Parts: sequence; C-alpha cells; structure tokens
Amino acid sequence: MQDFRDRMFLDKKTNLWTLILINEEIESLTGLENLKNLQKLNLFGTQITSLTGLENLENLQELNLGETQITSLTGLENLENLQELYLDGTQITSLTGLENLVNLQKLNLDGTQITSLTGLENLKNLQELYLFRTQITSLTGLENLKNLQVLNLFGTQITSLTGLENFENLQELNLGGTQITSLTGLENLVNLQKLNLDETQITSLTGLENLKNLQRLDLFGTQITSLTGLENLENLQELNLFGTQITSLTGLENLENLQELNLFGTQITSLTGLENFENLQELNLGGTQITSLTGLENLVNLQKLNLDETQITSLTGLENLKNLQRLDLSGTQITSLDGIEELTYLKTLDISHLKIHSIPKALVELGLEFVFSEDFWLYNSGINLYNTTIATQPISLFEQPREFIEAYYDAEQVAVKESKVIFLGDGGAGKSYTIARIKDNDLPDNYDTEATPGVDITDYHPEGENNDITINFWDFGGQEIMHAMHRCFLTTRTCYVVVICNRWDLTRQARYWLKSIDSFAKGAPVIIAINKWKGVNDIPIDTTRLYDEFKNVEIVDIVPYSAKRAENDGFDQLVSKIVAQAKKMDSCSMYLPEQWANIRKEVLESAKKNPYISMEDYYGICDKNGLGEEYQQIRTWLLDWFNDLGICFSYHKDRDDMTKLAEYKVLDPKWLTNAVYKLVNCNKKMFVKNGNINNYLLSAILNTTKECVIPDITYEDYECDYILEVMRKFNLSYSVDDQDEFVPALCENETPKNLHPISMSSHYSYEMRYSYLPDAVVHQLMIKCYSLLDNGIVWRKGMRIKDYSTGAIAVVDAGGDNSVLRIDIYEANDTPTGFFLHQLREDIKKINAKLGLEAKDYILVHENGESVEFRVDMLIAAKDAKDSQVPQYNEKLGYKHYSVDKLLGMTFGVENVKRANEIAPSFAEGNSSGFAKAIYNIGSIIINNNHQTIGEDIINRLLDDKIAVNEKLLDLLADNLKNNDDSDIKHLGDKMQKEKRKSIPERIKGFRDGFNDWFKTGENVVKLTKAIGAIMGIAELLQNIPK
Repeated sequence: MQDFRDRMFLDKKTNLWTLILINEEIESLTGLENLKNLQKLNLFGTQITSLTGLENLENLQELNLGETQITSLTGLENLENLQELYLDGTQITSLTGLENLVNLQKLNLDGTQITSLTGLENLKNLQELYLFRTQITSLTGLENLKNLQVLNLFGTQITSLTGLENFENLQELNLGGTQITSLTGLENLVNLQKLNLDETQITSLTGLENLKNLQRLDLFGTQITSLTGLENLENLQELNLFGTQITSLTGLENLENLQELNLFGTQITSLTGLENFENLQELNLGGTQITSLTGLENLVNLQKLNLDETQITSLTGLENLKNLQRLDLSGTQITSLDGIEELTYLKTLDISHLKIHSIPKALVELGLEFVFSEDFWLYNSGINLYNTTIATQPISLFEQPREFIEAYYDAEQVAVKESKVIFLGDGGAGKSYTIARIKDNDLPDNYDTEATPGVDITDYHPEGENNDITINFWDFGGQEIMHAMHRCFLTTRTCYVVVICNRWDLTRQARYWLKSIDSFAKGAPVIIAINKWKGVNDIPIDTTRLYDEFKNVEIVDIVPYSAKRAENDGFDQLVSKIVAQAKKMDSCSMYLPEQWANIRKEVLESAKKNPYISMEDYYGICDKNGLGEEYQQIRTWLLDWFNDLGICFSYHKDRDDMTKLAEYKVLDPKWLTNAVYKLVNCNKKMFVKNGNINNYLLSAILNTTKECVIPDITYEDYECDYILEVMRKFNLSYSVDDQDEFVPALCENETPKNLHPISMSSHYSYEMRYSYLPDAVVHQLMIKCYSLLDNGIVWRKGMRIKDYSTGAIAVVDAGGDNSVLRIDIYEANDTPTGFFLHQLREDIKKINAKLGLEAKDYILVHENGESVEFRVDMLIAAKDAKDSQVPQYNEKLGYKHYSVDKLLGMTFGVENVKRANEIAPSFAEGNSSGFAKAIYNIGSIIINNNHQTIGEDIINRLLDDKIAVNEKLLDLLADNLKNNDDSDIKHLGDKMQKEKRKSIPERIKGFRDGFNDWFKTGENVVKLTKAIGAIMGIAELLQNIPK
C-alpha cells in the first residue's frame, strides 16, 4: 500500500483516537487529513519520507516516527498539542520544525544524525529527552529546559558537562559511553535518582558528593580505582561497579541501604567491607579474585548471589544466607558442595563447568529439575549440570526420571574405601622392594629383587586408626620393552609413585616418567620417591624445573628414603604420604547403592573363577541388580570405575574395531598383562623374525612358565586371538595376515646397515622435536605404514618405507636422539615433491594428538654435505607475510636465501601449496596473505592428481560424520553431481539438489541414504569417488572443506 486512499474505512472513522501502523508498507500520509480527533499515531518502521498530511491533526498528543525515512521535520508546525514525539532512527540532521511544539513533554532522538541541539529552546515543558548515540558534542541548546527529569546522552560525543548546572529537577541522567573525564557540573543535580556513567573515561568520583537522593549508580567499565566520593550517597540502592579497577570496598561503609551491588570482574580479593549490608538482596562477585566467602555472614536478606569464575574452593560463609534463592557457582574451584544443605530456599543453582565430588542428597530434596543448558540464565528454576564432572556419581544419573534419582539416594549405601596406586620407575630403581617392605610393616629384609615380569597387582591394608581402606598396588616392570604397555592402564583417577634411584641422574629419571603421566593421565597426583643408595654421591634433583615443567601433573611431594637400610631414613614418611594420598582419592570417600555394590562384588567373584566374563554376562549381573538396558550409561560408568580401581580391565569406551573385543567385556588385569608380558619378552631367536610372530606359535609362547607374574596360568587358542585384539587396539601390534602378527617392540634393537639409498636424485629431511618422545609414536607409525615397508627393513626405533605409487623412499628413525623423530625423504626426478612426507606428517600429527604430545617440526635441505634447517611454522608465517624467500646462514655455505614455496612444497606437497596459493586471497586479512588459513583449510586431503584418493576421503568423512560440513560444500556437491554422465551419480546429485532447503543434518542423512541405495557395489563406489575427486579441481569447493 502506497498511501491511505485505498483504506476507505478511514473516511468513516473520523472519531478515531488511536491508529497503529507499525512496519506497514506506507510511503505517503495522504488520506489522514480528516482524522482530526486522532490523539495517538504510530508510524514506526514505515517507508514515509515526508510529513505532508499531518498538518490538520491538531489534537495529536503522541506521534511515533521512529525508523521511518524522513529527513526533515517540516509538517509538524501545527501539532502544538503534541506531548510525546519519537524520531529515533530517522535520518534527520536538524531540529528545525520543533519550535512550536511548546507542550512537548517527551522527545526521542536516539540514533539520529543531529550534531546540534539548536531548535529545542522553546520546549520548556520537556521532561524526557533521549539523545542516545547522536553526534552532538555540546549541551548548548538545553539551557531553557529547566523541567527536564530524564536525559539520555549515552554514546554521544560530549566531553564536558557544562550546561547541566541548572537542571535541579533532573531525576535520571545517562552519560554512559561519552568521552567525559570529569564529573564537574553535576554538583547542583540534587534531585538526581539514577545516574549512568558506564564506559566513560572518568578516573575519580569527585563531584558526586551532593547527590544525596541518588538511588542507582552505574560505573561499569570506568577507570576508577577507588570508591572515595560515595560516602554521602546514603540513599543509594543499586550500584554497578562491573569491570572497574577497584581493589578494595573502602568507601561503601555508609551505603547501608544498598539492595543490589555488582562487583563482577573487579580486582577485589577480599569481601571486607560488606559486613553491614543487611539490606543487600543481589550481589554479583563473578570474575573477581576472591578465594574466600568470609564477609558474607551478615547478608541475611540476600536473594541472588553470583560467584561464577571466582577462585573460591569452599562454600564456608554461606551458612547464614537462608533467604538465598539464586546461586551461581559455575566455573569456580569448588569441588565439594558441603554446606549447601543450609540453603533450603534455593530455586536456581548453577554448578556448570565444575569438577565436584558428588551431588549431596540435600540438593535432590529441594525438588528442583536437573538441567544441562549453556543458557541457564533463561531458567527460573533448576540445577544446572552443563559440562559438569562428578567424580563419584555418573552424570547420566541426573538425566533419569526423578523416581530413579530418589531411589538411588534412598537406597542403602555401601562404602567403597578403595584406591589404586601405580608404581613407575626404571628397572632396578627399587619399586618391587619398596612395595614388599611397605606390605611387611616397613621392616627391611632380603626381599626378592628380581625384575618384575610384567605388572604385579597386590592389595595393601594399612594399619592404624582411620585406615580402614584397601590400596591396590600396581607394580609395573621397569624394563624399557614394557613401557609401551604401561599407557594401557594409566588413568587420572589413580595415585602414582615414581621411584627414582640416586645411582642414576635423578632429574632425567623423574622427567621421563612424569612426561608419561602427563601424556596419559593429566592432573593425576604424583609422589616422587628418591631411593637413596648408601655411598652414592648423587646430583640433587632439580625440583624447580620439575614443578615448572609439569604444571598439568599434581606433584604432591618429593620424598627421599632408603628402601634397604635398616635405619628408617624417610621410609615411614614415604608410606604415610602414599596412604594419605590414597585416602584422598575419590574412590575412598565414595558410596555405592547396595545393588551397585553387589554388581562390583559379583564381577570380582566371577574373576576368581574365570579371567574374563562376556558382555552378556556382565549385563546379566546388572539386570539382576536393577540396572536394566534403559540405564546403559550407568552400566558403562560402573565399568569405568571398576577399570580405574583395577578391579577389571574393560573396552567399552571405543566401539571402533570391536570385532572380538565385544566377546569379552570384563577381564582380570593380571591375566591380560601376564599374557602381553610373555609375548613382548619371548625368545626372539626362537619365535620372532623382523618383529613378526607366527600365530601358530602364540599358544606355545603364552603357555611358557618362565619369567611371568602368574607362571602357572595357561591360555587357550581362542583366548590367544583375543589377547592379540587387545594389543591391536592399543597399537601394540598389527595383524599382517591370517598367519603373522607384527609387534614393533619385538623388532631388533640394532639399526640396519645401508639404510639410505644412493641412487635417488633428491634428498631432504624432516624432524619432529619433542620434549618427550615415547616409543609409542614410532611404533604406531610402523603399524600404520607396515604395508609400505621396503624389503622388510624395520628395527625397534625405525623403518624404511616406500610409496609404491611414486617411488619415493622414507627412512624413519627415532633412535638418533631420544627426543627427535627424523624422516629422510628420497625422491626421483619425476616424483611429486612432498607428497609422501605430507602423508607421513599427517599420520604423525594424529598420533601426537591421540597421545597428548606436542612437538616442533623442521624441514632440512642438504647441500654439499651440509644441512640447513627451517622451522615449519616460521615458513608458514613468512609466506603469510607475503615473503617469497627466507634467509639462512651456514658456516660453510654462508648467507643464502631459500624459496619459501619450495620449502613448504617439501613439507605439504607441491600440489597442496599450489592450491593454497590459489585460494589464499579469500582468507586474506590486513597484512596477511591468507596462506596460513588456506594451507590448514586444505588439511589432511592429499593432492596428488589422484581423484580416487580424494573422493574416498570426502565420502568416508561424510558417511562417518567426521567432517564439519557447511552449506556451501553440500551445494557445490549437489550442483556438480547432478550434471554427471553416470545415471546413478546424477540421481544422487538430483536428490541432493531437491533437499537444498533442508537443514544440514537432514541433507547429510539424504546423502548417506542415497549412497546406501545406489552404490552397493565396489564398481559404483569407484565411479562416485572419482567423480567427487575430480570436483576437487574447483578451488572454490576445496576452500570449503573444513579441516
């Protein structure tokens, strides 16, 4: 509708008082002339550009022109009865036209383009004036508006308050976001009740002394560091200090009428000064540096308290806040909710992002719903467990119906009182002797000092009052060949004792084992036990370095002792430390409902009869004790606990490659570790060739009685198959075929001769330098690349492999330095540069991520017998900065410049670098060429003009839901596939095209369904993979493939 002439009903509505036309498609006011009785007209968001047509509406009292297209106020002259006028968001630049509106009481100019207040002089009855984010720089023009009660200057360009001196009737003043640096000019505003100074440049509160009627004061984001100047504001009820630089509450003493106080993000570390605020109802302490709640005891009327992201570790101090209704503890350091039972009026409790011991019964008795929401602030009631970790209860418990939750708490509870302590250390450090002596009440004796053949698991029951617990000691064999197996059993809910001996470098020993714990059991508590041998002058351990380097490991204590000497020499102290830490573990203070405890008991009883039970048997035990299929998450959680306590060893977390693993759900750890130890310590000359064991010999190896924890145990043939499956799962071995198993740990120690080919035309190297490089990295890479072994050349620390599609050869060696993995690449003239290394590099990065390892990588070029190295991340930075060459100095080669593209081509593959250069402009920002984002956006897709490889990669990731698919990628796939000559591929493309309006998950499901319907044969899959791979030639599509 262009104007009102089509609205014939208006001619008959001449007595109309109110007309609301918000966002109507109106461009003209023609047709309103006869509505002379109209008192209220709302034209917000219409398309009008002129006010012609309003001249006769002399009775109009309220007019809303907000967000219209008007640029002039011509047409308002006759509206002398107007009391409220809204011009917010219009394009006006001048106030000419308002002179006659002498009865105006409210004027909204928010967001207009005005730069001056000229034109307001006659509006002496004006009470409310809104100038939010206008371009005014001065208050000149307001002098006559003595009746103003509300003035909003937020976001204007004013730098001074000159002009406000005489506004004694002003009650609300908003100066937020202005450029003022001083409060001079506010002294006479004695009736002011609300003052907003948010995000101004003020550094002092001088000037507020006379504002004794002030009830609300906002100082958010100002630069104030002191509250001096607030002393006289005794009527203040709301004070917002969010994000200020204050470090103390000094200055608030007289503000006893405060009801709301916001201190979020301030620098306060103590609550001293809050003691007398008995009228306080809302207090926000979020993001402050407080560590204690001392000072809140008297705030008995407090209803809302925010403590999110503070450093508090205890709820002590909240006991008296009986009226508290809303409490936010999210992101704090709280681990226990003890004390919260006093807060019986709670309606909302946010304990998201916490790591707590348990949910107390008192919380359940509040009758509140358990919620898992990132937007909990929208809820009026409930207990938020979003991203919360509960140590002794399954989080899924609180997703069950309330009847089940209440039954859990009402059930008879059985104390677990059990924990697991793992002893780690080099062979001969004294682990086994120490454990034997602990179990023999600290008495020295001639204990067996033979190397532990595998993992020895024993129970220890400490004596003394309040020591009614069981500690499961796990003694890991220290021989290097066993280290790869350790990580299978390292968990965070375990206490570790690292035994080091002063016969060797103490710091080196400690760092080696701490790195292992840091990689596989972050956050676990560790006791470092230094076994002192008599007569050895040791170099003191570098404790400063250990504490600085291993911040993700809780080093509880470093205890020197003597394992063998009769005089105590610290042994008692070591034992007391171990027992004390074992008692602190969650499991020692954990209670299980009687039925759950019965599950644990029956699993243990089953283990005495058989070394494993099937998945079905375990679920049968659960069913019998009230945990049916509908509580699958809880059944799985119990297995986690049993696993961490050392009761059993289970494989329920990862269902990939679960063929035979599914048959045996729960095992006796001794039975399993005994078998693995026998395999990796078998007679190599008799049973092993190049790391390969013939499967027919497995039974003979596993049933030998020499050197093992349980010498009399036997293994059936079908059990041998299962043990291999366990080893494969942890990448300890690889199934070569039906006859042979490859075990990297069984490869020969000696590096083969004539490793490096001499006939290849190109040679460059790549190094990953670690602070800690476990054998697991190179062993997993061996397993990944076994099919590429060149003439079976492999040894315990490396291998020689060949890319049979290109002829490139790589020598992988982790034995030259204990922290460097080196790859030497040899290529012929026609070999695509960098393709083979890029594949290997991606594989290593995945292994590093899985093992929690970090490394810096380097590319090395060789000239005239010299090597020149470049850090890969620095090359990427140089390319991103648009540098084409980088300088490098070598003593013999001198100072030279090297091509950045050539060096990156060696690392990522020449084709990948070319593609990244093509798409880089779309990622460019500022001085960045966009190359860094482009090369990482290409990610792990290997470009070698091999469409099939690329297509397989995309299809697999789509089908497995492992690609962060965006809309552009799906659109381009649909557009290209529907134009393919193959009918089935075209059919799939048409289906994808029709589903373009659906959500991304629905579209992915459509692709999967289409794939399953039309590509059941290998031949058809090949067609599709090649078709998708060919599309990769489109750079536009490539840049939309997420990493």
